[in-house]
Amino acid sequence: MTGADFRPARPVKKDQPLMTRHTNRKALSMAKIIVDRADISDGALAFDECRRGQKRLVSLRTFLIIALAFKIQKPKQSSSLSNIARFAFELTHTERQLVGLADFAGTNDHFEANLAALARLLEPEDSHRRVDTQTGEIRPRPIGLLTLDQFCNRIVEASIPPVFQPAQVQALDSTDVPTSARRMYAPRKPDPVVDDQYSPPQPEKEDVEVRAKAGWPRKGHDGRLQCSVDPDARVGWRTQTEDHDTNAFNGYDLHLLVDAGFVGYETIVYFIRGMLLRPAGSYKAAAGLALIDSLHHGFEAEWLASDRGYSYCKADNWTFQLDQRGIKYVHDLHTNQRRQRNPIRDKRAIWIDGTLFSTALPREMRQLKNFTIGMTDDEKRELREKYERRLSYAFMNNGAVKPDGSVQQKGPAISGRLRCPNNPASGRYARTKPETKCKPHDCDCGGTTMVYPQESSRERQPLPFGTTRWAEIYGMRTAVESANSNLKMWRGVLNRHGSSVFGTTPNAILLALQCAAINVSLLHDAYDNKVTIKTAKSEHVPPKRRRRGAPRALHQRRARSRKRLTGPQPVTQGRRRPAPTPPPPVERKGAAAS
Repeated sequence: MTGADFRPARPVKKDQPLMTRHTNRKALSMAKIIVDRADISDGALAFDECRRGQKRLVSLRTFLIIALAFKIQKPKQSSSLSNIARFAFELTHTERQLVGLADFAGTNDHFEANLAALARLLEPEDSHRRVDTQTGEIRPRPIGLLTLDQFCNRIVEASIPPVFQPAQVQALDSTDVPTSARRMYAPRKPDPVVDDQYSPPQPEKEDVEVRAKAGWPRKGHDGRLQCSVDPDARVGWRTQTEDHDTNAFNGYDLHLLVDAGFVGYETIVYFIRGMLLRPAGSYKAAAGLALIDSLHHGFEAEWLASDRGYSYCKADNWTFQLDQRGIKYVHDLHTNQRRQRNPIRDKRAIWIDGTLFSTALPREMRQLKNFTIGMTDDEKRELREKYERRLSYAFMNNGAVKPDGSVQQKGPAISGRLRCPNNPASGRYARTKPETKCKPHDCDCGGTTMVYPQESSRERQPLPFGTTRWAEIYGMRTAVESANSNLKMWRGVLNRHGSSVFGTTPNAILLALQCAAINVSLLHDAYDNKVTIKTAKSEHVPPKRRRRGAPRALHQRRARSRKRLTGPQPVTQGRRRPAPTPPPPVERKGAAAS
């Protein structure tokens, strides 16, 4: 090697994950605690133990423990069954006894049989694999078994110590999971299930020549396009990057629910609270609701932050369903949603960005810009101030929401937001309130109106769009992007070679184990191994150490006195910033003499 060829070693970046390495015994112990805590032994595992025939040399419980310990120890290796079997073969006699293997290490065939048996038990009722090819009848699932989504989320939730409560805000998003099957047909456009789901515009240039094998593409069991031998993989949409020459991909959509943080508190750990796997291009609203319903203890957060992939769906399938579950939500608005429209009965009011305003709203405030990626902090702050000033002309709820979803709203002159000549009582408001120039009997600033649930249903949200409070909550949605990076780059493998199995059910089981391993890795790296999977008391949780002095996000800069959390401070996802120390008093000349 010459002097010109020499390159010094690069130092590790401060914000790069540390990836704590454990011994095999410790990884097996943590995996055993997680599997036992998941409360799945009374379902599929017990049913398999009581089945007829020869007893398995490697039980399903042992398979789950070894597969989870493998992902904890070697997160950057693919979740192929051969790698899991190789990991089991390298265990010592004592380590094998810990998980019930004794002197038998198991082979690749045993682990394949275990995963196939577990997948058969957890297959949904509407799965094509439950249809008998000879008689055409559907083989029913055993009574009392958990569904696939419940089984996976039990494992994911068990990887978080009980001392860590769910965050105040949780973020929901989906990411692409390509199948490992060879592409027999390479489409250039996605194949979505429905047309009311948001999909960004496709590139103008289309390849005329599309490579395809003889007999491909085929019509899958669900009527959609099948482009590989994987029977459940479908064509979906993903963001086009340098690594991907097209928006279309063949595989699955992985939906993640991640702890995003608390308002006014420093976020500590972005735990994955739930996951759900569906064929690519599936309806996102149905998948998001299925993920929320499959959680063991239900949705315990106060706010749900989601992107347009969910909020752009029909209101009957998303926002109305969240309202029925009592979930408050914030989301971004698409360009098509940012238009003016009049209410059903009151023509002297106007809907803008999901908020009802009086017609006295100035023209320059009706069409404000949207937040873009390239905006600076000063530009965002100025734009938020414009949205805040626009709230002076907005209607407010006048009472609780009725059982049918309708609510009465009162004008800004009644709520004390502005002064209107048609409402003499508003003239006694402070001079700092804006004053309108409404003509006599030509506005509804001092009136009330009834708002029905079908009015501007997709755009309406509890927090007005663009305001500071909305930005504080929705700004935490980036936590789910951090989880996607951990899965794809930092703490896992989520590419075409991430697994070697076909079908939604086997891939969902392996991805659930990978999400649980990521939670364990985040826990140990955040607290320097001082907090373990067994930690049960809040006083044993030290403050999370910070490796770099990054600028704080908007929701971390201040705590709103009107929206403080009640009860004891949850040490789970944040700690309150200490009050600044006052400067020492300056001793004046002559003070001692006086």
